Amino acid sequence: MRAPSPPPIIRARGVVKEFALGEQTVRAMAGVDLDVRAGEFVVVMGPSGSGKSTLLNMVGGLDRPTEGEIVVEGLDIATLDENALATYRRTTVGFVFQSFNLVPTMTARQNVEFPMMFAGRPPGARRARAEALLHAVGLGHRVDHRPVELSGGEQQRVAIARALANDPHILLGDEPTGNLDTRTGQEILRILSDLNTAGHTLVVVTHDSRLAEYAHRIVHMQDGRMQSEVVGARPWVDRRAASDPLADDGPVAPQGRPDRPLSPTEAPA
Repeated sequence: MRAPSPPPIIRARGVVKEFALGEQTVRAMAGVDLDVRAGEFVVVMGPSGSGKSTLLNMVGGLDRPTEGEIVVEGLDIATLDENALATYRRTTVGFVFQSFNLVPTMTARQNVEFPMMFAGRPPGARRARAEALLHAVGLGHRVDHRPVELSGGEQQRVAIARALANDPHILLGDEPTGNLDTRTGQEILRILSDLNTAGHTLVVVTHDSRLAEYAHRIVHMQDGRMQSEVVGARPWVDRRAASDPLADDGPVAPQGRPDRPLSPTEAPA
C-alpha cells in the first residue's frame, strides 16, 4: 500500500491583503491559494503590482494577511506574535533580495555571521560557518572584502550565503537576478538550482523568464490572484522515494583546487 503524500511544506488558503492608500483601500491579494511541496522549486511570475512580492512577504513573515491562513511546516504563521514571528524568520526561512541588502560597513564574512548572532551561536562557530558558506558560493578568497569592493554578482553570492546562515529549509527570492547582467544572473540561477538539488525548498518571484528552466512549477499571478500554473522544465520527485537509505549523508571532503565552490551540504551546520 502506497504511503500517503506528506502535507505541503507551505500551504496558503484564502489569503487576502488589503492596505490603505489615502482614502482608498487597495487589495494587493484577493484570495490566493497555494501549496508548495518540500524540495520544490516554485517560480511566481506576473506583471508589476500583481501581488507576487506581497505573497512572498506573507510566506516570509515580513507582513501579515488581512484574511486567510498561511501554514509553513505545520505552523500557522498568521497567528504568531512578534517574538514567535521573529524566531520563524530567523530559523525557518532565508531571504535573497534584488538589492542584496548587505550591511556596507561589514565584510562579507561579517554579513554572513550577522544572522547567527541572533541565533545565539558562539563567535568561533559563526566564523567557521560563514567562511564555509562563502567558500561554498565561490567567495572563499573574498571573505574580508566589504560590499563596495565586490561586484553585483559577488554581493548576491554573499546574500545567498547569509540566507543559508541558520540552515533554513526554505529559501525565498525576490527578483534575485534583477540587478545583474545576463552572465552573472545565470551564475546566480545555477547556485539557486544547486541549493534546490541539495534539498532546499525555493519560492522565487521574478520577471526573469530564464528561471523557468530551473523550476518544477511556474505560477502566474495577476491582480492579486493566481491565474495559472504550468509545469516547469525540471520534473519534481518525492525525495522520500528517491533517497537511498544506504547513502552516506555525512559531509563530503573537499576535492580539487582549494577555492572551488563546495556544494551547500559541505558547509558545516
